[in-house]
Amino acid sequence: MAGLLAGTIARGREGLERLSLTARFALTASSVLFITALIGGVWVTEIISRSAVASTAGATALFMESIIGPLTQELEDADTLSIGPILAIEEVMETSALGQRVVSVKIWKPGGLVAYAENNDLIGQRFPVSANLARAFAGEIVAELDQLDDIESAGERATGLPLLEIYSPIRKPWSGEVIAVGEFYEDATPLNTTLRDARVHTWLIVLAMAVLLGATLLGIVHRASTVIDQQRHALRMRAEEAERVSQQNRMLRLRVERAAGRAAEMNERFLRRISADLHDGPAQLISLAALRLGGLAKAEDAEVRRAEQLVVKQALDEAMRDIRAICSGLSLPEIEQAPLGGVIADAVRTHEHYTATTVALAVGDLPATVTPAVKICAFRFVQEGLNNAFRHAAGVGQRVEAGMDGAMLTVTVANAPADGAATAADGGGLGLSGLRERVESLGGSFSFEAPEDGEVRMTMTIGPGAGHG
Repeated sequence: MAGLLAGTIARGREGLERLSLTARFALTASSVLFITALIGGVWVTEIISRSAVASTAGATALFMESIIGPLTQELEDADTLSIGPILAIEEVMETSALGQRVVSVKIWKPGGLVAYAENNDLIGQRFPVSANLARAFAGEIVAELDQLDDIESAGERATGLPLLEIYSPIRKPWSGEVIAVGEFYEDATPLNTTLRDARVHTWLIVLAMAVLLGATLLGIVHRASTVIDQQRHALRMRAEEAERVSQQNRMLRLRVERAAGRAAEMNERFLRRISADLHDGPAQLISLAALRLGGLAKAEDAEVRRAEQLVVKQALDEAMRDIRAICSGLSLPEIEQAPLGGVIADAVRTHEHYTATTVALAVGDLPATVTPAVKICAFRFVQEGLNNAFRHAAGVGQRVEAGMDGAMLTVTVANAPADGAATAADGGGLGLSGLRERVESLGGSFSFEAPEDGEVRMTMTIGPGAGHG
């Protein structure tokens, strides 16, 4: 049983927590206001009822005492009234306006003795002294509305009317001593109507005040709840945005770390390429020239000496051409003041000069302001892409396009594979991985497409302001 109760309480608490702040306040406040209104309404109506009963009883008691008091002074020495006072009381009850509302009259002596009653059978009998009767003998005016539980009230109960039972002390004129108590049963139908109307009006006022107070507080809480919800939503959006930025920062950090590692690898590969180019080209030719110089010193025939000199000169010239070619691949044009279109065109012209091939160039509208980092990246991208196309596809169908795709700069290097050859991933140059790292290090994207039958395309997309600062 205890477990079931605890489970019910827990489920109720969970259900309450799922409600909005406004709903929770409305539920709680309505319960509190209902209980408060109920208590307040009962308390106020009880006060009104008591006040109305006391006021009516007081007025009736004063009127009846003023009439009956002088007629009952003989009870100081007698236990019952004589015939004269009895007739006078009956006449008053029949002729006065108040008497028309008073249903019955009893007069009590101390000790519960009935000195007078409209029912003659009760005169001279003794009944237990009730609390109200005792209070009246003590000098109080006591009233009860429709509480006819005493034995001697059987006749009044039989009328079926709502009765106001009033106990009024009868005093001696000069000393104020209570010699008897008059008990009057007044028809309480008008009083009940008045009390019913007062209760209805009281409950309406109490309920109206409770509803008004509840609505006012609910409006305040609802407004506060709306502000809290808006702030909670804004905080949640900020937290989500912060989480997205944090995730982006983590991804960028990982990309930077990968780019840094690959950049070191790329530099090492770049140095190996230069070393290989120098060893296989100029170094071999210079070694040949050095060997021929030794033979030149021993040659005595002028014709032989001229022939040896020609070989040495040709070897040295060839070595210089190789060195210049290697340097041309390492050096950059003056790109600081050059427009981006001019930088791309210079890379194309240089490639055409050294490879004796033709490159189709299409340059669209490019931004006037581009960072040097983007210019260098575009130059190296075109240079390496064309070198790969020449090395692995014999330079067939070479094409370079540059333009804007929305706010992003797009550069494409394409070629048609010769005899089914496709552009290699590395070759002897920096390769696609090096180009990818160069582009992505500036926040751009790199793509490479090499279908079995079709044009080979290499594309970079980057923001013109990448690498600023």
